[in-house]
Amino acid sequence: MLKILKECGALAEVVSRGELLLANLVGVKGSDIVFNGPYKDRESMRLAIRLGALINVESFRELEIIDEEAKRLGERARIGIRINPIVKTGTISEWETALKGSKFGIDLENALKAYEKAKEKKNIEIVGIHCHIGSQIEDPRPYTMATERTMNAVGEIKRKLGIEIQVIDLGGGFPIPFRYANVPSIKAYAEAILKPFKEGIEKHDLNNPTLILEPGARIVGTSALLLLKVGIVKREESARK
Repeated sequence: MLKILKECGALAEVVSRGELLLANLVGVKGSDIVFNGPYKDRESMRLAIRLGALINVESFRELEIIDEEAKRLGERARIGIRINPIVKTGTISEWETALKGSKFGIDLENALKAYEKAKEKKNIEIVGIHCHIGSQIEDPRPYTMATERTMNAVGEIKRKLGIEIQVIDLGGGFPIPFRYANVPSIKAYAEAILKPFKEGIEKHDLNNPTLILEPGARIVGTSALLLLKVGIVKREESARK
């Protein structure tokens, strides 16, 4: 399946060392790998740095660790920073990842400080910015707000720090079209994202950054079946009437 996706032009978004190895195994270039996740162990970070993957940083502490590991390897780590644009999506609460107080990413109030810290690191190359607002999002409108806020952050980073963001990763969350779900077309999501994306480029005089999306679940979600077999049926004596 990974080979097919690669042949179709897909990049690889990974969340573990195992997935990094799989992406490398099927021939995905390191520069075409995006490494996400709220926790990345040092061994995984070292592999990502060696491969040249884009590592999306989730916290100030993670930024320090990536810098340490890059120094140890004698290489520069390519990073983006995951921001939290504070956007409610209307999906179930467990799948909301961009609400105030979320464990994911760095809130907008501290995003500029995070990029300032990254700029000071000798072993860090600032490449991108990342946000991901949730999963199984059946309303395209939150993507417009998230894109607007991300593009404004990119503009502020350029004005105040002189950093040109090359890659804007707006995450995923596009719903799997299960039969029970009321799922809009992909075109509706594209329009919700591309309009504010293009307006942001013009508004902030950006140098044609690359847009990355992470539609993995939407692509493969209906391609598998879960097969189960009942082994034992247990009836508690005390539950019988």
